[in-house]
Amino acid sequence: MDSTAHRLNIVEAGNCSPAELPVTSGADGLILSQTIKIVVLGAACAGKSSVIKQFLGNGQDFSEQYDPTDRRCNYFKTVLCFDTNLHTITHWALKIVDVPVTEIPIASLYSWSNFLQYDVGHAAVYVLVFDVSAQMHSWDFVRSIRDQLISHPNTCQALIFVVANKVDLPYQLSRADLMHTVQKIWKHGYVECSAKKNYHVLGLFQAIIEAVQIKLQSQAETRLKQDGLRFGFSWRRFRLNKPHKCSIQ
Repeated sequence: MDSTAHRLNIVEAGNCSPAELPVTSGADGLILSQTIKIVVLGAACAGKSSVIKQFLGNGQDFSEQYDPTDRRCNYFKTVLCFDTNLHTITHWALKIVDVPVTEIPIASLYSWSNFLQYDVGHAAVYVLVFDVSAQMHSWDFVRSIRDQLISHPNTCQALIFVVANKVDLPYQLSRADLMHTVQKIWKHGYVECSAKKNYHVLGLFQAIIEAVQIKLQSQAETRLKQDGLRFGFSWRRFRLNKPHKCSIQ
């Protein structure tokens, strides 16, 4: 972790822009507050709940015993990030929704619409977890969920991260093919991690926050362009600085 990083903070990030966030003064600059809803979906035995619990427990909450998720669980965590470029501290309040595999419909658009009504729709980010040590069924399940997400009007604009878990075990799938499909064809975030070893778990959520920051800034600049055309001023005068990568503490 960057030794120069300061501490930082999260409001429903769905359609907010940086210009609309509550702002207060701080000793090091501005303190912004934001909330992100992250919905975690995945195949059976993929380890999605373990990834969540390792993040919440700072890498100290892993069980060797498989305990399938039998009900939807909401978790909350506040993280602090410091942007050395913008001199801002952002208080991120994360709401993480862990959805059991038994609740996930993949058969019809109608079933998916009903499914999204129960605290699953309108999330800022969807995290799709599969098991790299399993055969194709784990990956195929995640691919089916992804196809539903990008096809439904309530989820097609959300950020999607595909997570390859259990990288501490031998791969049963082609790593190069997975990365090419997710990053080059689908254009989604791709993170390899191991919940058991707590490998890249923190990095996953840091990448999520950075992606949300970039999306919000892009939305704000788009509005500046539109206002510039409408009112006849140069939007570049008000162009936002590119945020640096955040450090979570």
